[in-house]
Amino acid sequence: MVFNFLKKKQVENIRKVEKYIFSDDLDRKAICSNALFKNPSVFLNMKLTNENRDEFLEKNYFNLLYSSSPELSWDKQIIPALKEALQIGYDIVDKDSYEVTFGKFADGGLTHAWDIVRMAGITQDAYTTGYIDLSLAKEKINILGKKISENYSSWEELVLDFIMGKLDFNEWKDLEGQNTEIFADIEDILVMVDFLFNDKDTPLKKVLFYKDENLVEAGENILRHILSISERTRKMMKVYKKVYGWEPFILIDGNMDNEREKNTYRFVKEELEFEPSEEIIFIHSYIHKRPEKSEIQLILTNQRIISFLAKEKKYIYIPLEEIHENSIDIRGYGRELFINGDKMLECFCINSEEEISSYLEIVYDLVAFLRNKKN
Repeated sequence: MVFNFLKKKQVENIRKVEKYIFSDDLDRKAICSNALFKNPSVFLNMKLTNENRDEFLEKNYFNLLYSSSPELSWDKQIIPALKEALQIGYDIVDKDSYEVTFGKFADGGLTHAWDIVRMAGITQDAYTTGYIDLSLAKEKINILGKKISENYSSWEELVLDFIMGKLDFNEWKDLEGQNTEIFADIEDILVMVDFLFNDKDTPLKKVLFYKDENLVEAGENILRHILSISERTRKMMKVYKKVYGWEPFILIDGNMDNEREKNTYRFVKEELEFEPSEEIIFIHSYIHKRPEKSEIQLILTNQRIISFLAKEKKYIYIPLEEIHENSIDIRGYGRELFINGDKMLECFCINSEEEISSYLEIVYDLVAFLRNKKN
């Protein structure tokens, strides 16, 4: 069996952008802070692109103009969508209305991360749509960068203030009876925080507030009282599943509505030898109407990776702390799965050799995330 593992096309350049528009660290912080507003799927595109990753980060996180987007038409979809969002959210339809909006934000002193980060995103969108020119955009971003330096000494401080501002904003809008869906979704923001503070490709590493700033520890301090580790991992996995089209992956959450997936999950859970507090995060399985016939390939819990050897009819358990960057490997024509040099599966279903590296990287990202966290 095979499946369309990476259903999204590789990222294509839509427009050329000026390289290194910003060289000043504070300006780059202001632009990069807008990553909190991006859909988390944008962050994962770098794992599919053939481009140099440093160049990808420069284009997509440190430039004013959005440079790429998969499977979308720039003129027919991206620009109209940005214009609509600017108009509905902030009444911006041209340069003058942008200046009015910036002035309203500035009147409040721009002392709150929720306002600074939003204004950085508004400025980027206004430039991308052509409402303002490069000179004005750089002027405003410079102001925002200076405000960041005046009010914050770490990404932890800035992001925590941003999230608190978002929650207050949602509550205020709800009381007014307004729809908050036109603004960044809080769930997407929380997932994006996890990516930005934990992934090895995070752009935050290039614009640290100080040399020894510990992003992983900062991310924990921000999120530890908001989401449990298992909840956070499922939210991240939901983004992976959406981006990469992982239909054979059963994502374990409270909204499982596929009866075959439910039956396979129950079957696996009854078969497994669980540790105390161990939870299944996802199962890679081709499901069958009779769960005992489902083709179970890989199970990720919050403590272990588990595989199923069909011939021997037994489960193999590998603790997450024993899995390292080069531990997971898929070899040979028959695509055999190895962990720590031991064969875990005889036939691992994946489309092509080109997809193997992306698959292994994604699985290890999740393993590393779980292994380094404590509930």
